[in-house]
Amino acid sequence: MAHLVFENVSVRYPIYNARAQSLRHQFMRIATGGKIAAEAGQTVAVTALDDVSFELKSGDAIGLVGHNGAGKSTLLRTMAGIYTQDSGRILREGRIATVLEIGS
Repeated sequence: MAHLVFENVSVRYPIYNARAQSLRHQFMRIATGGKIAAEAGQTVAVTALDDVSFELKSGDAIGLVGHNGAGKSTLLRTMAGIYTQDSGRILREGRIATVLEIGS
């Protein structure tokens, strides 16, 4: 039986050399909805998922809706184990597989 649990999961992407140009920094801030933060040194991080929690059991169906950059693809990749979380806990039991078909 498949089971997936996300508990307070956050995923951040580092952006290197972002502070080199202040106009570029402002554009990134606008494009990411202000969800960028300075890390150690000159590295800036975009928060793609912030404190996400949910539970899916075998047979559950979900739909993801959101604007560009909302984190839909990041969530799916994190669910599949392609991306790792920066914080929080993920419990995966069973097999994670796509249900999309070509031509859908």
